[in-house]
Amino acid sequence: MDLDQAYDLFLSELYHRAVKAFDQSDIGQMLYEQGQKMNDDIETNLSAREKEFTYSCLEQVLTSCGKEAEFVYRQGLRDGVAMLKRLGALT
Repeated sequence: MDLDQAYDLFLSELYHRAVKAFDQSDIGQMLYEQGQKMNDDIETNLSAREKEFTYSCLEQVLTSCGKEAEFVYRQGLRDGVAMLKRLGALT
């Protein structure tokens, strides 16, 4: 494993720990409960065709948001390291 791969693995671990901490937070729990209610509403109120379309759309949105969140998290870490180097706190 080269240095870039090790750094990428390190960033992935940090990101997944942050996601887990968020999921366990009060706001994470609240959003989970809202998602469950939304799922119940979809199951109760929509036809099979509407459910399929809705779940397809939601899956796309959630996938996109997840990828964006991970990118922004990783970029923030890189920017923080670059800033510390520029300030002379890291060499």
